[in-house]
Amino acid sequence: MKPLLSVRNFGFLILLVYVVLSTVWGRFSVTDEVFFKSAGREWALHGKFAAPELANSDWYPAGYQPSVAPETAFFAFPPVYPFGFGLLVKLVGFGWRSCVFYDASQEPRSKRNNGS
Repeated sequence: MKPLLSVRNFGFLILLVYVVLSTVWGRFSVTDEVFFKSAGREWALHGKFAAPELANSDWYPAGYQPSVAPETAFFAFPPVYPFGFGLLVKLVGFGWRSCVFYDASQEPRSKRNNGS
């Protein structure tokens, strides 16, 4: 007799349940939420890949001055994560559910790349 769910399908089902539950009920905000998503939100809503939320803030270490002001352009790290978030915001709009959904959908990818 063939099993109802293979291990792979069961893992996908668990992942899907995690994404849905996270999107419906939410989660606590993490400290780098603004830093990593602000450029994507700004690009989706205003067409400029910048992070005005980071100007005059304490996100950067003491004494560090970015070479490009964050309200002009965002070059803190490779833009894959904020750009992907910007695409989601363009599709469904900006809100806490879109933030949580994006993080939940990125969770397996980040775990795989970190080797944990």
